[in-house]
Amino acid sequence: MTTFVLVHGAWHGGWCWVRVKHRLRLAGHNVLTPTLTGLGERVHLARCDIGLDTHTEDIVRVLDTEELTDVILVGHSYAGLLLPGICDRSAGRLRKVVCLDGAVPNEGEAGMDTVAPEIQERWRRFAGETGWMPPAYDFLGITDPKDLAWLERRLVPHPFKSWCDPVRRCGNGYDRIPKTFIRCTLPTERPISLSAERARSSLDWEYCEIEAGHDAMIGAPEALTAMLLEIAAAR
Repeated sequence: MTTFVLVHGAWHGGWCWVRVKHRLRLAGHNVLTPTLTGLGERVHLARCDIGLDTHTEDIVRVLDTEELTDVILVGHSYAGLLLPGICDRSAGRLRKVVCLDGAVPNEGEAGMDTVAPEIQERWRRFAGETGWMPPAYDFLGITDPKDLAWLERRLVPHPFKSWCDPVRRCGNGYDRIPKTFIRCTLPTERPISLSAERARSSLDWEYCEIEAGHDAMIGAPEALTAMLLEIAAAR
């Protein structure tokens, strides 16, 4: 049995993994899908000053409180920014890290530094003076009307500060843990193109692709589950 900890991206919550969680559990694995502070069912805790430190602490506390070991940690989209800090603080609890169509930041970079200038401008305009990023449905790659309606009922604005906070390293756990980048290839707006290219060209990452939109856990749960099981099985 493998333990998977699946971390959602911006606007989402732990709820977005339900189709993958169900399949992984049917395959005999332990699955946790925590929700980051201020999002999902924790939206009542939302504050515009929530940043990377808070969201990193959310996941570190889950790993510690549940006393998890030999974990496959999966970070989707925005959650790629959390992976370095989680790995550096919790390296002993992790076996592998998977970045699902997510951000791959360098030391000292913010999430905004990992996207193209025209996308930065768009996101800054969206956030305006409110400090919140509204959901960007055109980026998610979901076309099924029922799935879109399901998303619209659940997605919430994301604190813009977390995209502007620089990634600060506190150890070398991120460097030591085996890492896989999964790129979602179906046509959509591509804020993660720079990160995908970084992973593809780096010896530090195993790179693979899945034929799915950005929200692969919703649009292609069977294919994503199969890929996660393959990653977990490889030693």
